[in-house]
Amino acid sequence: MKLTIKYGLFAHTGAAPELWPIRARVSYGGQRVDLRLGYSIEPAKWDAVNQRALPNIRTKNGQTAGDINRALLDCETKVNAIFERYKLLEGREPSPAELRSAFNESIGRAKAKTEEKPAASFLRAFSEFVASMGEQNSWQEPTYTNFNALKKHLLKY
Repeated sequence: MKLTIKYGLFAHTGAAPELWPIRARVSYGGQRVDLRLGYSIEPAKWDAVNQRALPNIRTKNGQTAGDINRALLDCETKVNAIFERYKLLEGREPSPAELRSAFNESIGRAKAKTEEKPAASFLRAFSEFVASMGEQNSWQEPTYTNFNALKKHLLKY
């Protein structure tokens, strides 16, 4: 899989048109995802060829070139880590929405989602299964005891 990350300025009309937000465009598998990095810079202080802030500059927000360029390298590291995690754990590439949410979680912009709902729905389905199959197959009390023990083991896991 080919993965490219390009950095550029995102032109917008806002309160401070002289400051343009820096965005990372991640391209992979025929898909493109734009990620906002949280840094803005004047276009005159941006090197479009090297995709970095010019050395020894300071933006109007007080951000230095070193801060911005470190953030760009950090972004690249985090995106590569997200792809490696999906490749190792799930054997696939992340979808654009998964990449965006995982990136936002990694930079602290969004909280990690808790997966209590799937666990609760699994336990509900397990209880329904035990009830319906027990009635259908005329289970005796020891069978219900075994399934309750199994449910406790699953809760501990």
